[in-house]
Amino acid sequence: VADVAPGVEAGITSVPVAAGSIALFRGPAPEFALWRTDGTAAGTVPVPGGPARVQMLAGSSNGEVYFLDQPVLPEPVALWKSDGTSVGTKVVKKFSGPFPFNVRDPVLSDGKVFFTAYQYGSKVALWAIDETSREELLLEAVAVANVTAVPGGVAFSASGESSNAGEPWFSDGTRMGTRMLGDVAPGPQGSSPDHFARVGSMLLFSATEPIHGRELWRADLSGDGEMFYTLEPCRVADTRNVEDGPPVQSSFPRDFQLTGRCGIPDGATGVSLNVTVTRSTGAGWVEVHPEGRESSGARSTSFGRGSTRASWLLLGLDPASHGRATVRLFGTSSADVILDVSGYFR
Repeated sequence: VADVAPGVEAGITSVPVAAGSIALFRGPAPEFALWRTDGTAAGTVPVPGGPARVQMLAGSSNGEVYFLDQPVLPEPVALWKSDGTSVGTKVVKKFSGPFPFNVRDPVLSDGKVFFTAYQYGSKVALWAIDETSREELLLEAVAVANVTAVPGGVAFSASGESSNAGEPWFSDGTRMGTRMLGDVAPGPQGSSPDHFARVGSMLLFSATEPIHGRELWRADLSGDGEMFYTLEPCRVADTRNVEDGPPVQSSFPRDFQLTGRCGIPDGATGVSLNVTVTRSTGAGWVEVHPEGRESSGARSTSFGRGSTRASWLLLGLDPASHGRATVRLFGTSSADVILDVSGYFR
């Protein structure tokens, strides 16, 4: 479209953000001025009336792009908006508190601009500012990354440990509404959550934990805040042992207590369960469901005579189940059943 910075220097130093029929972007170094383009060489020009230096563009709303400036000390950082014209480019809010430096990752969500900035003492802070209220320091951590706009606020990764990997967090733009969603990988390693997307009250994201590796996860952003917590693999029931025996009979479903064992707390809403069948007297299948529910006909594990077979499932636990699982055997007279857990929802 246009050679904004003739030579080898980059002419565009930010991702362009649409504002109606035009797009705004940060221009070349060292000025880092605000530019606009309508897709033609003649229409690609600096925006008059903008700040001397632009930090990064946050996003657009109603045909206006929001961004933060980069003032000369001791001037405070200011929030700006622009529609690409001189009249429509103006300061909407100046910081009133301490001067944050090295501002990064500005994101516009629900009328607020969220961004990270280094604090004194090697901390990274998450801030929010809008047109009607003063800036607010939401969180200070060792690392804040992957700040993503989702309906109602932002999702991000944050770490308070020496590791930069972090765990999933959400903020609605207030300090009280900024919270950790769960400890996916307990310990300093962290789970490195990313690729956040919100569907209704559920926040979906990718994360890594030692047992399953990189997988799709979810967290409930409603008041309940349901989250999955990993556990070291642990055996909750084994009918080969005296305390859990005898083997399950096809005519007699058996109930096994899950909560209160292996670190599964009372009030857990589901478990990650591995079901193993062994020493069967014939071919058949086993079904596992919460206590108090009728058989669904869903086969958890199929097996042959004398074989050992295992399968994995997520088992929901509603209040009526009292934290117990029912095991039903079909097609054979008896078999030993082993139940292992690797995590729970709460």
